[in-house]
Amino acid sequence: MQQFNRNSVFAIANAKATEKDLGPASLKFTRKLFVVVGMATGAAGAFFTGTANAQESPVTTLGIGVAAAPRYEGSRNYQAVPLPILSASRGIFFVDGLEGGIAYNLSPNIRAGLVLAAQFGRDESDGDRLKGLGDIKTTAAYGTFVDWHSGPFDASAEYLQSAHSGYGGTLTLATKYKLKIGARDSVSFGAKTVWANSSSMQTLFGVTSAQADRSVAGLPAYAPSSGFQRVSTSATWVHLLNRSWSVNGTVEVGRLLGDASNSPVVERSGAVFAGVGAAYSF
Repeated sequence: MQQFNRNSVFAIANAKATEKDLGPASLKFTRKLFVVVGMATGAAGAFFTGTANAQESPVTTLGIGVAAAPRYEGSRNYQAVPLPILSASRGIFFVDGLEGGIAYNLSPNIRAGLVLAAQFGRDESDGDRLKGLGDIKTTAAYGTFVDWHSGPFDASAEYLQSAHSGYGGTLTLATKYKLKIGARDSVSFGAKTVWANSSSMQTLFGVTSAQADRSVAGLPAYAPSSGFQRVSTSATWVHLLNRSWSVNGTVEVGRLLGDASNSPVVERSGAVFAGVGAAYSF
């Protein structure tokens, strides 16, 4: 189970604000960083580490990226995946990739709101250790977030509950610092950790007695407890080609923790994600 995340989308949008600030039409962006699940695995990756964009003059960003990410969370095998880039906001409403919601300004530096996100599943064919365990369905997740922003710093907390019964929920804590390098380049450094309740841990990393009986790899039954699931750090570079076009790259290094790391479905607890993309803003 994984979330569609979009760090680069709003690194791009925020960089667009920087360039537009250079011209007569000054735009100021207040970024809301909310990380949905951390490093996404399988079909989408941490290339998009979720943020919502509040801006005085709305900007829409469209683009495409490609990323290398583990086939599933804990897999040793990687795959290349295309990643669409979409971000837009109107008033309190925003949409980012496969995610959307409403955001309210509680103060000049604090925002909070509600979010609905896509939550991708996992096929038992994604890895040898998964065969016989059954698939995890693609579904939706809903929740709430709060974000504090001051200059180049962001700090956020977001809770998401899966809409699928029994899939559980996660709490993500994240920080980010953005460093401007000249007029057209910026680098953002981030860190985040994900706490998961017992249902979420069981969905991704647990093995029931029935699954153990069906396991082709002979996995034992395993019941993980709630706790911190993952920690990761990332760096994102954005280069503005002109007032509309930009290119970007992201590298994220993450590691599973505790009961998640000790799960029999996990082949490798550490993972590296890398992605590149291009976008057009108008």
